[in-house]
Amino acid sequence: GHYTRTIKIKNNKLYLSVGSSCNVCIEKNPLRAAISRFNLDGSGGEIFAKGLRNSVGIEFSPYSGELWGVNNGRDMLGDHHPEEELNIIRQGKHYGWPYCYEAKTFDQDFGKSFNCLKTEAPAYTFTAHMAPLGLSFYQKGILPKRYNHSVFIAFHGSWNRSIPAGYKVIRLKLDSMGNIVSHEDFISGWLKKNGSPSGRPVDIEYSPEGELYLSDDLLGVVYKISGN
Repeated sequence: GHYTRTIKIKNNKLYLSVGSSCNVCIEKNPLRAAISRFNLDGSGGEIFAKGLRNSVGIEFSPYSGELWGVNNGRDMLGDHHPEEELNIIRQGKHYGWPYCYEAKTFDQDFGKSFNCLKTEAPAYTFTAHMAPLGLSFYQKGILPKRYNHSVFIAFHGSWNRSIPAGYKVIRLKLDSMGNIVSHEDFISGWLKKNGSPSGRPVDIEYSPEGELYLSDDLLGVVYKISGN
C-alpha cells in the first residue's frame, strides 16, 4: 500500500491526502484513496473528495483557489493504461478509482458495479506509469520570464513498464487566468540509455524568493534550480 501522506492548509482548514492500501481494491477505510478535510485542531473531519488512488502532489491554485492534484493510476493494465492524471479536486466529487480510470473508462476488475459516468474526468493526462509525485505553481521568480505562469510536476518514473517513462520534471504552460495551454519537458536526463535511472525526482517546491528546489530520493539530494 501507499504510506505517504500530504497535508495542505487553507482558510484554517487542513486537507489530508492518503493513498490506497493496494493496487486496486474496495477500501474499508474511508480515509484511504481520498482527500479529507479537518479543522486545524483535528475536529470536524469529513471526506472532501474520493476515488484518488494516490494523489501525493496537491496544491491550491493561486489563480482560482481550487485544489489541484496529480494522481498515480493502478498497475497491471499494460504499458499504456491508465494514463497518469492531473485533477482539479472539488468537494464531494469522485475521481474514479478503483472503478474507473481516464475519461470514465470502466476498470476490468471493478467497473461493472459502478456508474463511471458520475465520476470526474481528469483535467490533463500524461503517459501511463510515469508516477507524478510533486506539483508546484510558479507565477514569477528567478527563472526567465517565459516560465511565468507555470505548473511544474516531478515524475518519479515507472517501475514495471517495458519501456521506462518519467524520471523528469515537466512544465505545464498556463495562461494569465491559470488555464492549461500546453506542456513540455523542463528538466530531464535521469534516464540512462540502458533504461536504468540515475535519479528519481520526488517533489518540486517554489520559495517565497522565487527559487525552485527539487528533491531526488534515489541520490538523496535536493537540487536548487536557477535561471540563466
